[in-house]
Formats: sequence, structure tokens, C-alpha cells
Amino acid sequence: MGVGLAIPGTTLLLVGRADLMIYAVFGSVTGMYGRSPHRGQRLRDQLLAGGMLLGAGFGGILAAPLGLRSWSLVLVSVGCAVASLVIADRFALRPHGAFFPLFAFGALATLPGHEQPDLAGLAAYALAVLVSLLLGQLDGVPGSRLRCRFPPGRTRHDTPQAMAGGVVGGRGRDPVRL
Repeated sequence: MGVGLAIPGTTLLLVGRADLMIYAVFGSVTGMYGRSPHRGQRLRDQLLAGGMLLGAGFGGILAAPLGLRSWSLVLVSVGCAVASLVIADRFALRPHGAFFPLFAFGALATLPGHEQPDLAGLAAYALAVLVSLLLGQLDGVPGSRLRCRFPPGRTRHDTPQAMAGGVVGGRGRDPVRL
């Protein structure tokens, strides 16, 4: 993830758009997925994760002008979490669960000061995902020094427990006053 963030991050700094850094950070999370030593499997995992993260991030960017707060934000976030959990569980993506997509959605949906979806943010996010995908495919290219550090291991994620944790976490953060 370091190089996957350094390239778009440095580019944003050089063009004077440090305000878009949050989008690049979340887009670069794609590089954390797909740690298989086999390039085909890694590409598959990173494409799935990239799609999942793009969906969550774009959803957050598009939701930001709506000014979602309180329970409306929790409900939409739970929907994002459930969709991410289903994808991550179905395709045994690692890291497990919905943490990164949910974090991306929540952080980007609550950015202040947007009356319209931030199109520059959408572009920075998508380009950071693309950079991570390209870097993920450099492993195994002759002359490349990038190597996968984690052995491939697949386990099933316990979706119902994670969903319950998300709902309880949302409940604890914004209690309903009766």
C-alpha cells in the first residue's frame, strides 16, 4: 500500500491538490488485497476489492452532498457493510470483512462543504485504485523487486456476527433518545 499511496499522493502534492489526499488514501487500500503469490489470483482479488472499494467510495462521495447524519447515515452505512461483507465472504477476500469499504464510505460521506459530488475526488479515488492494481501486477515481472509477504490463506468470514457488530456499533455511537 505504501507505494500505491506514494505515487498518487506525491502527484496530488505536486499539482497542488492536497485537498484530494483522503480520496487517494482510500483508493490505495486496494493494494492491501490480493496477497496471493499467483498473479492471476492476485489480479482477481484486487479487481474484486477495487470494485468493492470503488462502490463504497463512490457511494460516500455521492452521499456527501446529501448531508446524511445520525440514523440515516447509520442505515446507509449498514447497507454498505452488508454488501461489502457479502462480496468479501463470497470471494474469500483478505483482509476479511467490511472494515475498509465501510471506513471509506463513512469518511467520504461525511466530508463537509460539498454541495455537489466532488468529481476531482472521484477521479483521484479511481486513479489510486488503478495505480494499486497496476502495482499488484508488477510482482513476478522480470526485474521487479516487489514480492508478496503474506502466504495465501483462505478462511470464511462470519457474516452474521460482523453485521450484528456493525449494528451494535452504530447503536452505541448514536443512541436513540426516547
